[in-house]
Amino acid sequence: MWANLAAAAVLLVLVGAGCLALQALKKGRPRRADGQGRITGRCGESVAIGLSFRGERVVEAAARSDGCAYSCTCALAAARLAKGRTAVEVLDIGAAAIERAAGGVPADHRHCATLAAAALQAAVDDYMQRRPAHTGGKSAG
Repeated sequence: MWANLAAAAVLLVLVGAGCLALQALKKGRPRRADGQGRITGRCGESVAIGLSFRGERVVEAAARSDGCAYSCTCALAAARLAKGRTAVEVLDIGAAAIERAAGGVPADHRHCATLAAAALQAAVDDYMQRRPAHTGGKSAG
């Protein structure tokens, strides 16, 4: 009986910690985002990613999701994969890479990785559209 109670208490603590971590993820955002992307899937869940660049590389990436645990995990994995990469390199991050970085996603939740990849692409697109304003409109050449 005590073993069952102890196991239940441990499970309750783990679930509580997981819920707190998910709530923190749902509210995450970079201090200063140079590019932001938000995508809502047909499932109704949204993933938002903000990227901050220093020079040509992502120095900070944050993610939010109002969806399930898999959506939050994929958003976090996508943000983690973006750090240290150039905008072009971030565009190469696809759903399969995000699934692997998330530790695997069940078949019925693979759309979560697709949403995260689309949010990354939208953040890079936003960054690229804003970029001329940051560089003073200078062209290379």
